[in-house]
Amino acid sequence: MDFNQIKRLLNHSFKCQLDKNIPDHKKIIPYLRASVGVGKTTVVNQTAKDMGGFCYTLILAQYDVAELSGIVALDDTRTRANRLMPDWLADVHEKAKENEFVCILLDEFAQAVVANQNVASQILLERRVGQHRLPENVVLACCGNRISDRAGVNSIPTHVRDRVTFIEMTANLDQFTDYCFKTGIDPIIPSWVKARPSMIAQFDRDADANTSLRSVEKMDTVLSWKLPPLEETEVLDGVIGKNGRVDFWGYRELYQKMPEFDTINNNPTTATIPEDMNILYATMSLIATKMNKANGKNLLAYLDRIPNKEFVVYCFKSAFSRDKTLMSEQFVQSVFRTDGVLNDMLKDLKEMK
Repeated sequence: MDFNQIKRLLNHSFKCQLDKNIPDHKKIIPYLRASVGVGKTTVVNQTAKDMGGFCYTLILAQYDVAELSGIVALDDTRTRANRLMPDWLADVHEKAKENEFVCILLDEFAQAVVANQNVASQILLERRVGQHRLPENVVLACCGNRISDRAGVNSIPTHVRDRVTFIEMTANLDQFTDYCFKTGIDPIIPSWVKARPSMIAQFDRDADANTSLRSVEKMDTVLSWKLPPLEETEVLDGVIGKNGRVDFWGYRELYQKMPEFDTINNNPTTATIPEDMNILYATMSLIATKMNKANGKNLLAYLDRIPNKEFVVYCFKSAFSRDKTLMSEQFVQSVFRTDGVLNDMLKDLKEMK
C-alpha cells in the first residue's frame, strides 16, 4: 500500500480505536512494515495531525525495559513495591488532556529487544503498563523495518504478532514527486526520481547510505549548498550512496542539455523537443515549476507538439501539485475540452482541488 492508501487505512483504524462501542480485542491496530526511508513514521504523524490529534512517538529500541515499563519503588510504608508510571506515559496523559486524541506510535518495534516487545504487547492488548492505564482518547500504531533489510531488527514473538495487523508499505513515486513540487524541492530531484525509478527500488544492506525517498529529500539541502565537485561527491555519497550519486550526476549532465525555459516560452512552436526521454522528463519538470496564468498559452503550444502525452500528463499534474489554482485557468480548461488523452486526467485532477 502506498502513502495515501495507508493514510486512509489509518483514518479508519483511529476512528475504530476511539469508538467506545467496539471492544478492545476487536480493534485494528496497524503495524506498518517497509524498507528504510519510505515514510512510515511520517504517514502516522501526518494522519494524526490531519485528524486533529497529536502523535507521540515512542521509540521502543531506545528504552531500557525498566524505563519503558516503569521503575519499581517501595511505597511510603516500605512494605510494598509499586511500579511507578513511566515518564513517557505521564507525557501521554498530559497530551491527552490538551488534544482531541493522541496516537502512540510504537516506532522501531522490530529493533527493540524482546523484553521491550513484551511490554509493548501489554500496551497493545490491555491498554496499560502495569497498573497504569492509557487515557481513553489514545489510539495505537506500530512501525518497523523488515528482517530482510537487516536494519538491526529482531524477530517479533508470535503472541505479539497476533495483536497487530501487519501492513506492507511501498513507495509511490508519483505521490513523492507531487510532494516535491508542493514543497519547492529542486525540480531536478523529482525529475531524476521519475526518470530513474529503479534507483529507489534498490537497497544495499551493506552500504552506509542508500537512495530512499528520505535520503533523496535530503539531497535538496546538499544541492542548495552549491559545493565544489569533490565536496559534493563526499556529501552525496553519504546521503544517497555512491551508486545513487553516480547515477544522479549522469542524469544532471543530461538535465543541463534541456532547452532553456525562455526559449520554450518565447518560441513555443519552434523550440527543440528533446528526443532523449530523460531530458524530456527534465524539461517537463522545468515547465511545471514555471507554469502560470501569463505564460500558460505559450507553454500549451509547446506541450501540444509533444507526441508522447504521458510526459504532458506528468507536467500538468506536477504543475497542479505546486499551484492548484491553475486548474481553473482558461488555458487549462481548454485543454481538457479539446484533448482526449488529457481530458481523461480530469477525473483524478478534480480530487486535487
